[in-house]
Amino acid sequence: MDKIPFKNFILKRINIYSIIILTTAFVLIFMLFLFINKQIRTATDEQLNFVIKKTMINYDLQLNEMENNLTSLMKEELENINSFNEEKIENAIDRIHNNTKYKHLIKNTHFFLINEKGIIEKTSYEDDLGLNLSEITVLWNNLKPLNPGQIFVQSTTNENGTNFPWLYIYKKLSEDYYLEFGVDFHNDFNTIIFSPLLDFVKESETIKNIEIYSPYFESFLENKNLEVKYKEYLQTIPEGEIHYIDTGFYKSKAFYKLQSDYGYRYVTLNLDYANSRNIFFSLLILLLFVPIFIFFFMRKFIVKETDKIIKPIKATANMMKEFTENDCTLDLEKISDSKIQEIDQIKSEFLIMAKKIRNSVIQQENSNAELEELYENNELLIKKINRIIKITIESKEYENLEEFLKHLFDNIFDFIPEADYGSLSILKDGQRHFIDARGHNLEILQKIDLRNGLFVEAKDIKILDDIIEYDKQSIPKYSADLFIQASKPIKSTLIIPFNANGKVYGSMNLDIDKFSNKEFSQESIRFSKFFSDIITSYLILSEYQNLESKHKESMIRAIINLVEIHDNYTKGHSNNVSKLALEFSQKLGLERDRQLQIYWAALIHDMGKIVIPSSILNKPSRLTPEEFSEIKKHPIYAYDVLKSIDNMEDIAEYIKYHHERIDGKGYPEGLKGKEIPLESRIISICDSFDAMTSERSYKKAFTKEQAIKELINNKGIQFDEKLVDSFVKLVLKD
Repeated sequence: MDKIPFKNFILKRINIYSIIILTTAFVLIFMLFLFINKQIRTATDEQLNFVIKKTMINYDLQLNEMENNLTSLMKEELENINSFNEEKIENAIDRIHNNTKYKHLIKNTHFFLINEKGIIEKTSYEDDLGLNLSEITVLWNNLKPLNPGQIFVQSTTNENGTNFPWLYIYKKLSEDYYLEFGVDFHNDFNTIIFSPLLDFVKESETIKNIEIYSPYFESFLENKNLEVKYKEYLQTIPEGEIHYIDTGFYKSKAFYKLQSDYGYRYVTLNLDYANSRNIFFSLLILLLFVPIFIFFFMRKFIVKETDKIIKPIKATANMMKEFTENDCTLDLEKISDSKIQEIDQIKSEFLIMAKKIRNSVIQQENSNAELEELYENNELLIKKINRIIKITIESKEYENLEEFLKHLFDNIFDFIPEADYGSLSILKDGQRHFIDARGHNLEILQKIDLRNGLFVEAKDIKILDDIIEYDKQSIPKYSADLFIQASKPIKSTLIIPFNANGKVYGSMNLDIDKFSNKEFSQESIRFSKFFSDIITSYLILSEYQNLESKHKESMIRAIINLVEIHDNYTKGHSNNVSKLALEFSQKLGLERDRQLQIYWAALIHDMGKIVIPSSILNKPSRLTPEEFSEIKKHPIYAYDVLKSIDNMEDIAEYIKYHHERIDGKGYPEGLKGKEIPLESRIISICDSFDAMTSERSYKKAFTKEQAIKELINNKGIQFDEKLVDSFVKLVLKD
């Protein structure tokens, strides 16, 4: 290969690169032009899609709201008309026309009297007089089966040949005539609803014209129909997206089809992208010539100046490359200087930086191992803390102490990795019982007779070496032999006791194998303390809940006894209802707390009768209206007493509404349906069932089958329909 001067070498390269750069620039600019061209249409599509959908949804919502309001108004008027009275009907039409927020949109309000053959005999819209509606098969098939007094509503629609909506409502009169009320609207309705879309079109440089058509291809905005070829095209395209037909250079026609509650809506737009495309095209051409101009006019200057610095820069670059490729081991002291001040300054700065980098690399290598180990330890600690939080939260779900302790025992080995074996025991009736073990033989441990005081006891976290030898000295020989037989060889034991309110409940022992070099770390001891605190909290909370429950039960039992002394007929009734309600709420799968609330409410649902005179409660004959009115106050009396007692507010409310009915005819407040608390609806069914199946001086007891039949006959009227179905399955199962 012939050698050439360095300058010519550079020039040759510049010529080659110039061709590559300019070609690349042209390709990129052309691709950019195509991209922008696509973006213009995409942006238009996205905006149009959003505005059209929003407008059409708004159109449906407005039309639906208008239809509901006017239908209700016309139904109210028709309810009061059972025979033809023109004056009365005209007054009703006037009220419909004037008593609505849509008054400004209503063009006309009409009535039509239609005979049994479907012919309009009288009407306020003279153009339709004599019209035979029986020829309109879809309408007549809905009118003909109507009985006197029945009403049929024909949903809002756009009649063929109009560009505004109509609403019709029909009623069968007693004289075999049909009375129709009709409302039609001004075209202003469509203009108002479509105003956001029209405003968007006005502001758009691309959209030149828009038309919106009804299901019959009639324009909402202008009184003209769509061309046949476009009708056929619109019916074939998928709905919900824009479709195009090119109509010229930079011009196209867009089509949009949308399903609404009132039939299809069709949109056509004329688009012209010329302005936007021309602007972008001009800018892109300008961008193309700018780099050409700069490149050719600056070429000589660039070559001249680069001659002076290329060689020393290249030498410096090679030095830097060698430094990095040799993994910072280059001998920096042997690098020579150049004759260019700036290059030498760069070299000098590089040498300073290189030495610092070399030192940093050495320090970094030393610290990386420490950081990695610290990171792994922190990750492990975070995971353990998260597990403890989760275990603490889950403790509320365990109602049984043994299950809760077993759950903790299964998890604690992940927190104390030194432990090879372990056992879990509780104190009950002065005897220690093993309930779980890992490594040791649980079956043998459970046979050992270990009375309280014959085993290592601890009031706090404690580490004990060779615990088997220690226990041999304090328990009988037979028990000690069994203990040795059941246990693995143990070096040291971490004892985690369970104490609460001065009472010892048991302990969890974690053991290290006798031949292991491991020792319990301070971190493991801290985690064992966490677990001890979790158990203590659980025990304290359980004792408090038991005490609170016993106190509440004692108080409620006293109230029941007082009610039964006062009212002969309630004896045993409250207990029956409460048991039935508890069983029913369990079948329904309600939460445990909710089941108990229903149980207590059912137990004292009649406590308000204490205030009712005995002469009324125990009266064998029929009650007077005044006496029954007094009886109906007993839920309120109970509510007023219980609502001020802590933790009884909900129970008070369930008792207050247990005589309400699904149809709203109950007492004391006439609540209906789901306004009545679920708990009250449950108690109502159980109360009625027990009352029906119980013997009274004034009536015989129903059989179970008779009571079930009575419940079924009154579901949806007095009782919750779904609850009755579930209750019947429960009773039949028994």
